[in-house]
Formats: sequence, C-alpha cells, structure tokens
Amino acid sequence: MKGSGGGGQIHCFEPSIYTFEILSQNGFSKANNIILNNFGLGKVNEERILYYNKKGSGLASLTKRDLAFRNIPFEESEKVKIFTLDSYCQQKSIEHISLLKIDVEGMSLMFLLVLKECLLRGLLILLLLNLEVAI
Repeated sequence: MKGSGGGGQIHCFEPSIYTFEILSQNGFSKANNIILNNFGLGKVNEERILYYNKKGSGLASLTKRDLAFRNIPFEESEKVKIFTLDSYCQQKSIEHISLLKIDVEGMSLMFLLVLKECLLRGLLILLLLNLEVAI
C-alpha cells in the first residue's frame, strides 16, 4: 500500500477505539509512511467524552447532539484522548504540514481557531475542511 509520494508521511487521528481498530486492520498500519493515532485533535490536551448513536458511526461527536428529530439517539459514548496539533507536532518533531484534511463533525470553526497559530507560524500550507451546514 502506498501513501503519500515523495517520502512524506500521513498522520491519521481517530479517537474512537472501535473505529481505530478497523483502521488498524485495513492495512494502513502496515504502510511505513502512515501513522495511526488513537486520539483526536483539539484546543487543549485532555480527556473528553465521544458521543455516538452506534459504534463506528460517522456522526460521532464530542458534543452530545440532539438528533431526535431524525430518530437518531445519541446514547452511546466512550472516553477519548484529545491532544493539540502543536503538542503532537512537537512530540513528533514535525516542522511543516503540506496538507491537513479535517472532518470534525460540527466543530470546524473551533478547530480553525485552534489552527490559527499553526497558520500564522507557517506550519500549515493547505487546509481542507469538511463543513456541515445545519438547515
């Protein structure tokens, strides 16, 4: 399995243990340039509660969402670890990020504020966001 070209690395962050185990079994962990991390990124290093309607759900969020109007109960949860991007980059001696793709389930604005310092320092070159629009 090939990851990024040119000797780069791909760092993946998945706070849910269930989803992380699926990623680990899909061959990603065998690629030399793909680093899987069983934690999420946020504004401070902390433990949080990840809420979801079922294990492996794409709706998982650090915010207990009220989706009752769609008949989606958010009754399941697990404790997860969250680290800042700065602390992760410092620990891994990462000085430059060419591309950062995030899907933070409704927390995009908060995450942009977290990335402000990284952007100002030139650590981050390109950012792709998966935005959700509430209707």
